[in-house]
Amino acid sequence: PKEQSLPKPPCPLAMDKPFHTLPPAEVIDFFKVDPKVGLKDDEARLRLKEYGKNRLKQHKVRPVQL
Repeated sequence: PKEQSLPKPPCPLAMDKPFHTLPPAEVIDFFKVDPKVGLKDDEARLRLKEYGKNRLKQHKVRPVQL
């Protein structure tokens, strides 16, 4: 079977409401995932290839000088 990719979701900052403010059921539906079993291996690989690793950018911390 041919693999389907999800449409790339818009940047949460560009949405009217960021994902973390939405009800869990709405986010689950948007990403088409079963919360009881998670993603199947092939879907996880597909999303990793399309969206990259789930990493936050690292920022240097500057201590406050008094």
